[in-house]
Amino acid sequence: MSIELVKVEGNAEPNAVYQQEFSVRYDYAVYFTEHLFARDNPVFSQALTRREPNKRHRFVVFVDANVAASWPALVHDIAGHAEAYGDSMQLLGRPEVVPGGEQVKNDPALVERLHRHLLGLGIDRHAFVVGVGGGAFLDLIGFVASTTHRGVRHIRVPTTVLGQNDSGVG
Repeated sequence: MSIELVKVEGNAEPNAVYQQEFSVRYDYAVYFTEHLFARDNPVFSQALTRREPNKRHRFVVFVDANVAASWPALVHDIAGHAEAYGDSMQLLGRPEVVPGGEQVKNDPALVERLHRHLLGLGIDRHAFVVGVGGGAFLDLIGFVASTTHRGVRHIRVPTTVLGQNDSGVG
């Protein structure tokens, strides 16, 4: 971000207008892979460590209940993946299964519960919040991450085509 400050000599006009302008550069990596949480797939570890490769990154995972129902081993796979890459990542608590679907975006009690959960785990701006699920679910988790400590790093793992196009990249 760059901001230009202009020193004004003397008294300014009472109705003077000073034009200010700034820009913020933003970039993010988009990874394509299959079996993200397989022990032999390094993509998730690479995503966590992309900017700070020598740091052990703390993260918490929320899984869409609809995804967990169709992929019963997912929570176990995530924990096993974190263990396999333990030198670069630390999973904080068991991945939590959370209701999915469009209705979750209109549930302030759920948002508050997830905020409390993150605070209870000691999540700060140096940790990651990971959401695994459909588009509406990723919107919910993204909102929770962005409103915790004025924004916690967030990784989206979309599991539907709509989630890939709308919430994952769009």
